Amino acid sequence: MEKRKEVFILSSITYVMKAKDLLNTKGIKCETIRVSNSEVLAGCGYGILIHEKIDEAEKILKNSKIKILGKKIMEAKL
Repeated sequence: MEKRKEVFILSSITYVMKAKDLLNTKGIKCETIRVSNSEVLAGCGYGILIHEKIDEAEKILKNSKIKILGKKIMEAKL
């Protein structure tokens, strides 16, 4: 069985940290990760890996004025 995860690429490490703290307080499991240069068109080179409730996480960030520059879907084998 595979579980979908997604990486949100943000404009700065400051926004990545704010997003992580915000989502954790909302009960959404996520973590800060380094994103390779080939995957980053803009931004700081860090992203936030969302483990669950991806659509809800995106809505929370948008409502909090945290802009998502890009997204990358990842498949995790269970």
